[in-house]
Amino acid sequence: MIDFPWMKCARLIFAIVSTTNIPKSLPQSFEEASEQKYQGGHFWTPITPIQGSILHAGSHPAGTDLKAMSTVPVAFGTAHQALFEYGQLRSGETLLIHGASGGVGIALVQIAKRAGARVIGTASSPEKIAALKTLGLDIGIDGRTGDIRAETLAATRGYGVDLAIDLVGGPKFSDLFAAIRPRGRLVMVGMASGVQPTLDPAAIRQSAVTVTGFIFGKVMHLPEIGQMISGLLSDVAAGELVMPVEKTFRLSEAAAAHRHVEDNRPFGKVVLIP
Repeated sequence: MIDFPWMKCARLIFAIVSTTNIPKSLPQSFEEASEQKYQGGHFWTPITPIQGSILHAGSHPAGTDLKAMSTVPVAFGTAHQALFEYGQLRSGETLLIHGASGGVGIALVQIAKRAGARVIGTASSPEKIAALKTLGLDIGIDGRTGDIRAETLAATRGYGVDLAIDLVGGPKFSDLFAAIRPRGRLVMVGMASGVQPTLDPAAIRQSAVTVTGFIFGKVMHLPEIGQMISGLLSDVAAGELVMPVEKTFRLSEAAAAHRHVEDNRPFGKVVLIP
């Protein structure tokens, strides 16, 4: 397994940029943006200036909080794609989210619940599980000390879940995989543990589980993604979806923001502002 310690911070840091800093000539794709070196570092990825994908003061409903809106494109956009484009979630199915208390996890819980799914999720404390239940989580599992496989099978009468979404990787990955029903689906999205999971091809053959994964940044420039994000922005503005912003830091305090995320594992998002 490969250790990526920086992933412990990367999943929760976002930045809001001033529209005055956006270049006049914008790249048309993720690849072009990368070539032009607009990304800088990992917490810049959500606001890479791709044409049609920039969140600025005039791009969200009047009267809404730009800090909250800044969490929408990546967190809710990733969740929506994971559930429907890659996970093919249907009403009445059971979903298991490994890492439900991060930004994408919180978005997954809400979107899946309103789509008619039964939602099981892991989190690192009883307090976070309780908070997730107010957002639609049906069953919470302690992601550090709990037995993900056993508790999931108990909750599904031994059947397993229809869809699992992994945001964590790490040593619990095999338990997550074993909690999926035969011919179920797994979507690999994140690696918050910093440890790359090992996937056994023999286990895939024996279980007939369909495994997919994606990087949302590579599709953010597509027109259909822009339309989807626009709808999600409206949902957040209307209060139908929420994203807790645990704390804000100035951009000059980025190092302190990273330490805060790694040391405290906040519930929701930490936002950087210029």
